[in-house]
Amino acid sequence: MNMLKKISLSEIVVFLLVLLPGGALGYFYYSKYEQAGRLSEVPHYLKNIHQSATVFADRNLKYNLKHENKRPLFPQSSPLTPSVKCCTRKGQSQKCIPNGKGYTAYSLLEWHDESWKQLGIKIVDPHLFRYRFVKTTIQGKPGFKALAQGDLDCDGVSSQYYRTGHKQGNRIVGSGEIFSEKPGE
Repeated sequence: MNMLKKISLSEIVVFLLVLLPGGALGYFYYSKYEQAGRLSEVPHYLKNIHQSATVFADRNLKYNLKHENKRPLFPQSSPLTPSVKCCTRKGQSQKCIPNGKGYTAYSLLEWHDESWKQLGIKIVDPHLFRYRFVKTTIQGKPGFKALAQGDLDCDGVSSQYYRTGHKQGNRIVGSGEIFSEKPGE
């Protein structure tokens, strides 16, 4: 008895019209899901930096109202931390590992920069983005930017995500919105 069955033309058509596009669609949505997962650290860390800068400024605003010698509203800008890119030698995205081993490892001492210390920020878990606090002027008022920078496809072009805040009267205001430049790069 011959166990092999001939494939009919209609079975080939069904395969081409249903299964291939369905598989391609599934792959497309999976890749979008995977990319969203890789971005999930950004809102968390930007929120922490933003909240720390707001608390720092609020504390100094209150102090400055009562004392003659004024404190700065915000720390100085920090370096982009960590100094290593979160890419392998072969150009693939890989998490930066604080106090780890390997190509994307870096020393936790990088978070001992005076700006990060004043804000109380130190990232101890592996992460795909590099972070920076930037002291700025927004609409002519003292302000700041909490910045995340990453090159998830390791092509040398980075995406940037950021939140801002600035002094308005005797308080610090800022949007909870995360802005982006070159998202998905």
